[in-house]
Amino acid sequence: MNKKHIIFIALLLLVTSAIVFLFVLMGKDNNVKLHGSGKIASLDGCNITEENVLRLHDMGMVCEPYCRYNNVDNQCGPCCLLNSTFSVSNWIFMVILLLSGFMMFYSGYLFVMAGNNPSNIERARKIVIFSGVGIGVALFSRAIPYLVKFVLGF
Repeated sequence: MNKKHIIFIALLLLVTSAIVFLFVLMGKDNNVKLHGSGKIASLDGCNITEENVLRLHDMGMVCEPYCRYNNVDNQCGPCCLLNSTFSVSNWIFMVILLLSGFMMFYSGYLFVMAGNNPSNIERARKIVIFSGVGIGVALFSRAIPYLVKFVLGF
């Protein structure tokens, strides 16, 4: 291994550890409250994260942080469905964005190490294009909850 390989691997490990650290911080939920019989999830309702309560409010839906299915004053069914959709689309966004970022690093590595090899340059260009498509798909995944609300007419 030459010096370029070692520097690239060190930078990749540094970026990867920073991204993993951000994922760990993002996954912490210190505001989990116990409801009813002490169970976090039960068949009488669903928990909606504070972030998603605000997002649902911006969409014109009034939802409680713990939504009971037998409460007729609010829109519990749609709120729980859209809460799940927000959570899934957030994970899709993060995973695809992470993979696209890694592919961008890899294509940069191919560009740097290509030298006089035109096949590596062409391969790196294709990877950049597909990484851009991946970032576009990740951004589209943020619109999925709004499409679900529109299609189902909530």
